[in-house]
Amino acid sequence: MLRAACLLAACLLALVAAPAIGQSGDPSPGARFTLLLRDPAGAPVADAAVELVVTSAGALPALAWFADRARADAAELAPLQPAARLLLRSDARGLASASLSAAVAGSGSSAAGMVTTASGLGAVVIDLQADRPQRLALAPLAAIASARGDELLRVHARIRTPSGAVALTLPPGANVRLPAGDHDAWIRTPRGWQWRRLALAAGQSVVLADEPAVRRVRRPGPGWQVLPAGRADVALFAAGEDELSLCGDAATATFMAWHAASGRLSPPQALPTAAGGGTFDWPLAEDTANAVAVAGLGAAQGTTTADEALTLVQRTAAGDWLPLGIAVRRTSGAAASTGFLLPSPPPGDCWLVHLGAGLAPCAAPYRVQAAPADAAGGSDRALAVLVRDAAGAPVADVAIAYEPDGMPPAAAHGRTDDRGRAGLGLVRTPGALRVVDARFANQTLAVPAAATTAIEVVVDTGARLRGIARWPDGAPARGAVVTLRDPRGQLAPPTRTTTTADDGSFAFPGLADGGAYVVFATARRDGRTWSGRAETMAGSDAPIALVVRDEDPEFAPPRR
Repeated sequence: MLRAACLLAACLLALVAAPAIGQSGDPSPGARFTLLLRDPAGAPVADAAVELVVTSAGALPALAWFADRARADAAELAPLQPAARLLLRSDARGLASASLSAAVAGSGSSAAGMVTTASGLGAVVIDLQADRPQRLALAPLAAIASARGDELLRVHARIRTPSGAVALTLPPGANVRLPAGDHDAWIRTPRGWQWRRLALAAGQSVVLADEPAVRRVRRPGPGWQVLPAGRADVALFAAGEDELSLCGDAATATFMAWHAASGRLSPPQALPTAAGGGTFDWPLAEDTANAVAVAGLGAAQGTTTADEALTLVQRTAAGDWLPLGIAVRRTSGAAASTGFLLPSPPPGDCWLVHLGAGLAPCAAPYRVQAAPADAAGGSDRALAVLVRDAAGAPVADVAIAYEPDGMPPAAAHGRTDDRGRAGLGLVRTPGALRVVDARFANQTLAVPAAATTAIEVVVDTGARLRGIARWPDGAPARGAVVTLRDPRGQLAPPTRTTTTADDGSFAFPGLADGGAYVVFATARRDGRTWSGRAETMAGSDAPIALVVRDEDPEFAPPRR
């Protein structure tokens, strides 16, 4: 059953991202993912466990929530599953590598995940690009344990990284290990679920407070699963469980309910704030499903596709996409259905995203009358991109993004291969292609509807900002983390991070000449937090002098 579900997921992946194609139209080659693992001393790490989730080029960040649903009903969400999951072991050289066929994940695919060792080392894998080996330095893992010491914990952590959040698969245990960093963690203890935000240092051990249960939630019937909003990796009900407990801050979170048989998702809801513990049915109030038209989306008039999915997403104030619902329609076979059923859109900036086999993803606003406005006319095409430098040489690993005109949730992201080529699958044109790589200046190119050849992009390093971080005594602050931000909000990616060299130096290329930026430096020294801040302009030849000071206060002993 599981094998068949995985095969179905791979075969229907085209609903999310068609395979990349080159300029000549040749089929995309397969993808190889390779890690070179080293310990803190630089030696190879053998027999490390590696778990990776692979995403094809052209996958839509707006739909990542659905694609990460490891516990979703395979028949309903197969079109939205990741391309593949890889379980690897490193050899004596510290090499962990695996290949996937072009039918599963072609050139331009990427992977993310986690590495662990039996000796307690580990690391997060971020943006591992196909056919581009990544060297990864492992560090001591942090650890979470219960206040009672020997209780079994199930930890579902999501770590924030410069490239986005990565959900981690952690084995249950009395002492759960995870990489250093900022985590959003849902933790199952014998008393119920806790919700924690944890800032963990390498090798740090955290003992959880023994929080009592303050709310109970009852599953309203077979087929329902309850999930924290935005956390597709956390299924709160265990198999055969009809009630669960929420402890501390977990009772204040927002939840959604997924019904596997219908593929429906209830809108986000929070528990009542009334004092006293009680047991609540979830969802609190089931929304009436609406039959939704897809005017202006998807296939041309008079044509049908074998399988289609319509997702409802909402844009937050931060510009992220929060998923609110999904419906799958099949037009052939025993599972054929006649239309889409989705919950009513809540107040806010809500959109529908339509996916179909052999069709480019399209989006339109979701109106109260349960029918999207007609999308702008255009055509579908396989978008191929060639990226070169000023001398005409191909540039690898360049981050690019394409957004169809008037369809922000249908934006697709990708990276170039060693030949400077990237394929973003089928996209709706016209639209805008953007360079969003921290190494190069941002630029935007219009892609007309009539374009038939590969889009050529010449990247430029832009203006450069450089500086030196020092301790208060003038010594170079080696290994400090330096973060650059754009107060105007015009930079993509908006936050850029680097680490200082042995002499304390750092640099940020790819900036707009004359732009104003804020630079932060942070470090851990002697068990204390040190930081520094400066405001500067890009393009100046003079380096920034950034002083990193001890920010942990020291209090004088009380007077007697």
